[in-house]
Formats: sequence, structure tokens, C-alpha cells
Amino acid sequence: MKKFLSPLCGLFSMLSTQAQTPTAAPPTSRLSAEVNILWPIFPGNLYNGKVLYNLRPGTDRPSAMYLGFNVRPQEFREDEGDWSNWEALVGYRHYFTSRINFDAQAGFGQGTLKKSVVDGRDYQSFDVEVGAFLGYKLPLGGKRVKPYINLQPLGVLYVAYQSEKHPIVGQSSEKPIYAGAVQFGLRF
Repeated sequence: MKKFLSPLCGLFSMLSTQAQTPTAAPPTSRLSAEVNILWPIFPGNLYNGKVLYNLRPGTDRPSAMYLGFNVRPQEFREDEGDWSNWEALVGYRHYFTSRINFDAQAGFGQGTLKKSVVDGRDYQSFDVEVGAFLGYKLPLGGKRVKPYINLQPLGVLYVAYQSEKHPIVGQSSEKPIYAGAVQFGLRF
């Protein structure tokens, strides 16, 4: 009987120790990169990317600071003219849970309007655009590099400052716009 109980107790002891060991540790990586896969299609002709630096690795809520860009090559707008802008982004992403997140960002760059439909003039302006987005992160698996989608259906963007304001048909000033985003990301 002793020969039977001794291996059984050893097996039970080994299984109970393994059950107490955590199986999935929170991510410890510091860097992620994202590109917006919605904006080139809708509203179109707008490209966005960012690199995120995780401020709290090893936690299930890895809030991050990021640097990025928004680029809109020249396009004709009926109520403005030939418009283009290039801006650098700085932002912060806060995670309320491991998936629900909030982004606050500011973009600094140049806006150019050629052949205004209102007065025919050209305008070149230093612009500051602020924005906020509420999102939900969907992990897609992966071992070393971990892909994910960050759905941000609720957002707002607003041009807070223009060094040279340009006229817009039917508007006396810039208005906040609703914006959603779908970011594809890789965590390294």
C-alpha cells in the first residue's frame, strides 16, 4: 500500500503546484506600431500611423504615449479648394480594462489650400488639431509579434488653431467633426 500511495502523493503534489503557477503573464513588451486601415478608404486620401511606447509593461492595462503622423495629399474639396495637410501627432492612450481604451492626441503641422473656391487665393497655415477616441482592442494571437485591431468607433477631431484661417463655403469657422478609426497594430 505504501508503494502505491507514495507515487500518488507525489503526482498530486506536482499537479497542485502547477495549478498555482500563473499560466498567462501580462505583456512585458514596450513597443507597438499602428496604421489606420479605415481612413485611406473612408473618408479617403488620409493616412495615419503611430508608434506607441508602453508606460507600464507587465500590467494588464498598458497605457502608452505615442508619436505618429497624419498625411492628406492634395485633394479638391467643393467648399474649400485644393486642400492638403501634413501633421505630426503626439498622444496618450489610457486603458480602463485590458481592452477598453481612450486616446487623447494633438497634431501639429502645415495645412495648404490652393485656389480657394471662395476668393481664389492660396493659404498656407500652421495648424493644431486635437482629438479624442474611445476604443476596444481585439488581440489576433501571435507568438513573438502580436497583431491586434483597435476599433475606435467614437471620436472627435477639431482644428483648435490656424495661423492663417481660410474661408469655407457656408461656415464662419472650423467645426468639430465626428471621426471613427480602425487601427491595425503589431506589439513587439
